Amino acid sequence: MKLNKKTIFFCIFVIFIVIFIGLKFQSYFSSTIPLWYDHGIYRAFFMMLQNQLPYLDLWQLPIWVKSIYEPFSGILYITTQSILWISVDSFLLRWVVAIHSILAFFIYILLRKYNQKTALIGILLYTTSVIQYQVFWRWYIKQMIGVIFLLTAYYLFEKKKYRLLLPILAGLFTVNRPGALFFVISFVVYKIVQYITSKIWTWKDIYPIIIGWILALIIYWPILYQQIFSMFGPMFGQIFIWDQSGTFFDKSSYFIHNTIIIIFSIFWCIIWYQKNIQRKLPMELIWFSVGILRVWLQLFFYNRMLGYLDIFVIIFAAYGLSYLISLGNKVWKYIAIWIYILQILFFVWYAGGTNFPLIVEKEFESIKQIPSLIQSWDKIMVTDKKYSAFLMWYANYNIIARWLFDLDPRTTKQWEYWHLVDGKTKCILLNTLPQEKKPNYLWIWSLQKATDLSWANCLQKKLWDKRYWFYLVNYSNE
Repeated sequence: MKLNKKTIFFCIFVIFIVIFIGLKFQSYFSSTIPLWYDHGIYRAFFMMLQNQLPYLDLWQLPIWVKSIYEPFSGILYITTQSILWISVDSFLLRWVVAIHSILAFFIYILLRKYNQKTALIGILLYTTSVIQYQVFWRWYIKQMIGVIFLLTAYYLFEKKKYRLLLPILAGLFTVNRPGALFFVISFVVYKIVQYITSKIWTWKDIYPIIIGWILALIIYWPILYQQIFSMFGPMFGQIFIWDQSGTFFDKSSYFIHNTIIIIFSIFWCIIWYQKNIQRKLPMELIWFSVGILRVWLQLFFYNRMLGYLDIFVIIFAAYGLSYLISLGNKVWKYIAIWIYILQILFFVWYAGGTNFPLIVEKEFESIKQIPSLIQSWDKIMVTDKKYSAFLMWYANYNIIARWLFDLDPRTTKQWEYWHLVDGKTKCILLNTLPQEKKPNYLWIWSLQKATDLSWANCLQKKLWDKRYWFYLVNYSNE
């Protein structure tokens, strides 16, 4: 049987996709330790909701949960987990993989309107994106779900299915605030450009947004202050305050790592403008432009917007690369394709060098021993936020941790001072904390800033290794 070029192309494409997906999923299924630390914080949040069943009371959640987690992400978990009837740990693992696959499918659906080759190229670009790999590896589940809602809203908006759009927008607004802001800004820009270019103004597409916001505010009501009003400072990113939350690359690194697909994206913008391939202004262009400006000008949660921007860069790059491939035998076409192959090799190297847990197996096993050593009402103090999630996940006790809102008893300067002073002074500082903030135990990690524990007579070792130390705090002995 003679194979045609399309069949050969499709087979090669499938082989590449399987390899790249394998690189992403390998550590999720082979490692007994969760990757990054958001996984553990999500587990703590989901377990709090699960323990409230059969009723959910958002008023009763800790302040740090109300500040971090939009309500719909928890509702989605409760609904899905109740249907599947699997353990929370198995569910968390499979959920992120399923959402990653669904997101790839949505990119395919959006690009399929151009042609199938473009859609397949879009999946390839998504699978080999360093940014999307980081979003997946770090378990930024709210952002992934937010992108799915955003792409669905974009698709329904383009099809003028406004009634179906309403619940999707309500879901977007209650699952990811930065994503909702991204949609609203892009929509406003689109309406302005549409009116300037065609003098057409309609209200049918505005009503779903207004009603969606109203529905979202009803759901947000118990946590309205923490979720809505408290975000106006951090939303401006690093232009006004130093807020690193949600950042895994700075904007310069992003543009360096994704140089090729950004070039493909801009190339498609130029082709569209010159040849007028589409008479109507493509909405993708608005999303792409708003994303670039937000990241470049450091505005409105820009440090959490790299994932959203990258999705629309991928979509435009798929158009551009597909157009390049459709051309004849041009030397510069093959040069561009081979440069992208080099970027794929960079992705393979990057994924291979970063796809491992934050802590070692022995340290993780010690954390799982903690419940057998302490009482349920005991509080554990963790002096670095990156690793507090592991204790939240497995110890399931009260955690006093740096940068976890109501669980943080100190300012940044006080934490820096904590690391510098000797052990005797540390004991004095522990004694000066309010009673409700006094930890019963202290966990010191190997990967945090070096801590001086000399003359710390108030600390009694319970678990220790060259990488970690778990201490009982004795307040009768300073």
